[in-house]
Amino acid sequence: MSRTIIFVPLEKRVGLNYVFSGIIQAIKRKNIKFTVFQPFKYFNNTKKNFNIIDYTLKKYNIKGNDHKEQFSFDYIVNVLSSNKKNFLLEKIVENFYKQKKNNEIVLIPGINIYNGYEFLEKLNYELAKILDAEIVLILRLYKNFLDYIKLLSFKFGFEKKNKISGIILNELDCTKNSNQSIDCKRLLKNDNLYEIKKNNHENCSLINEKSIPIISKIPFNEDFYFVYLYKIKEHFKAKFLNKNYNYVIKSILFCEVYKENIFKNNFKQSLLVISKKQINKFCLMHLKESKYNFYSSILIIGCDKNENEIKVFCEIAEKKKISVIYNNMSFINFFYYLTKFKFNFYKKFNDIIKISNYISNYISDIWISNFSLKKKEKKFFSPEIFQYNILQLSRYTKKSIILPEGEEIRILCAANICSKKNIAHCILLGNPKNILEKARLNGITIEKNIDIINPVEIREKYISHIINLRKKKCISEISARKQINKNIVLATLMLNEGIVDGLVSGATTTTADTLRPAFQFIKTDPKHSLISSIFFMLLPEQTLIYGDCAININPNSKQLSEIAFQSHNSAIQFGIDPKIAMISYSTGYSGQGESVEKVRQATLIAKKSYPKLVIDGPLQYDAATVKSVAKSKAPFSEVAGKATVLIFPELNTGNTTYKAVQRSSNIICIGPVLQGIKKPVNDLSRGASIDDIVYTIAITAIQSIKKDQN
Repeated sequence: MSRTIIFVPLEKRVGLNYVFSGIIQAIKRKNIKFTVFQPFKYFNNTKKNFNIIDYTLKKYNIKGNDHKEQFSFDYIVNVLSSNKKNFLLEKIVENFYKQKKNNEIVLIPGINIYNGYEFLEKLNYELAKILDAEIVLILRLYKNFLDYIKLLSFKFGFEKKNKISGIILNELDCTKNSNQSIDCKRLLKNDNLYEIKKNNHENCSLINEKSIPIISKIPFNEDFYFVYLYKIKEHFKAKFLNKNYNYVIKSILFCEVYKENIFKNNFKQSLLVISKKQINKFCLMHLKESKYNFYSSILIIGCDKNENEIKVFCEIAEKKKISVIYNNMSFINFFYYLTKFKFNFYKKFNDIIKISNYISNYISDIWISNFSLKKKEKKFFSPEIFQYNILQLSRYTKKSIILPEGEEIRILCAANICSKKNIAHCILLGNPKNILEKARLNGITIEKNIDIINPVEIREKYISHIINLRKKKCISEISARKQINKNIVLATLMLNEGIVDGLVSGATTTTADTLRPAFQFIKTDPKHSLISSIFFMLLPEQTLIYGDCAININPNSKQLSEIAFQSHNSAIQFGIDPKIAMISYSTGYSGQGESVEKVRQATLIAKKSYPKLVIDGPLQYDAATVKSVAKSKAPFSEVAGKATVLIFPELNTGNTTYKAVQRSSNIICIGPVLQGIKKPVNDLSRGASIDDIVYTIAITAIQSIKKDQN
């Protein structure tokens, strides 16, 4: 079982760090092993940049990621404003996997929401998407909060995968942004809709027929609110009559209201508010005769410090170490200022564990216990994870990839990136002077482990190779010399001879010119009867494989079944769980026609020839990829609605579909990646970006591993 959970605050200062700290305590008590990944640095507007989560991790000896791997608020703003969000997400994924390693449970505190920065909210959801993490929402209790949750789920597209797995209602820090006066604190008992007791795990909302439990409802607790006496003095424009003890005040009491009980109960951390008229024998007598202090501070409204009665009062209070402050405003003005006054939530470092412990007592035991339940592992790859996995796999290959378009600036940049990230050993084919000059003009320092080969110096010795390899065609020396003048031909021959492990071309060369030498010199793998191609389609929520969209114009049923088998093997090689859908304009037996029958026969042949394949067809595209459609069109199919590999009936459909999806969705599309060839050769789109080239080089390096093993 592997589980990643991100805790997302829906409001400004909803108490994310305290809640997260409480969850850590609750899980720790159950002896469940977990790790904490913090992608973002703690954002704090105060001078004391104290991280509550770090404090808790250190207290309980829980492993977290290095601070160097956490991104600051300023850094995030700069990256996003520079349109480099993909770079940020790529680094977060890389840091995440460093931290995760063998840990089955990873907890992630999301980024706090700040006014004027709405993009932060979406960043939390994008992080959940790329890490395939469950989302636990943290918010305050509203009467319409269920509608709020539904709105959010649809807004971010998570209703499809039911990512929101729980809700935490935090009322503990409820007055922080409230304009209510101190005697109007919200209490949970006033809420008649949701009677949720301690450790209850009730289902209270429905999103697409899936219940979302409230895993915690943290009640308001006045013990965690306080203000220092000097803050009260400043707010009410008061002055000290005696010594300033600067007490912590947790409540404000009025002498008139508490008249009979004012000296019977303990109000040690309270401020007693009295008027000048109330400083009479009653107050003086109780102050003088009582052996105990029932409160720490007194505020006298509308008095003059020079009055004798006040002086006597202060002398008695001083002996009992009671601070006395005064002002000369009326009670009407005092109550006006009172409505503007707020108590602060505790931030004293030595109270963090106390507050966290309080919160932990309200975390659902059932929710925590579910951590230990074994769940069927599902393979889900967001585009970012797929790209990360490709780069990681390629780093272990130590393969040499030749790039025949070495003088093209995009190729040069991509080779430099591959060298820096140890993705592959790149060999540039081209004029060294031209390459170095282009690098200089573009501010690129070519990495030391990039080799540059001048084709002019080695062409001569490969002429005999062409003649020998194409002797059945009776190629003349003149024709061979003409062919060898093309860098793509020379690079293909070097690959065939084993001098390099793979070839990537197409940035300035047509697909036909790139693949023709591969068909002539490299040829088909003996285990296969044809060469086909796939594209890796990096859709917003997952990575799909499309085939064949570049090579075979109109394959027959047997060839189509082999393309499915080759695509199945490629999916496994790149970590994708292959569920193969044979695409047609009809699902099952709902339609007839030559094209549908070809797909139907191809599916039957594949099932018979390759019994281990999880394959179904014919399926329409929507039936193959959309669960709701699959339920009505193919309810008993183990592929419908869950397809990860889509095989198109012929080139016209496949090529049109991949280009339409790529351009209309503005997604990354890697390919065509060749299958069934002896040694890896891959083509680039002439509009390929530097990133496209980097990932194609990585894929080619990974493919060469399989060739070595054959």
